[in-house]
Amino acid sequence: MRELTFIVDTHNYAWAHNMKCLLQAACKEASKSTEKRLSDKTFANLQRRYRNILTRAEKNSADQPT
Repeated sequence: MRELTFIVDTHNYAWAHNMKCLLQAACKEASKSTEKRLSDKTFANLQRRYRNILTRAEKNSADQPT
């Protein structure tokens, strides 16, 4: 989270903000559960969102000038 916060604060990348939100949502969902774990359905949804964020981040970094 510290590194994502730094990236958001210094570069304002949307993917870093989205990743922070995803990780916070995953933590919140796990803590709400009596077993302190994610259901299979919730895990699959979070995993899909995670991969989507990474795909967008990769595309955006390819668009950035070097």
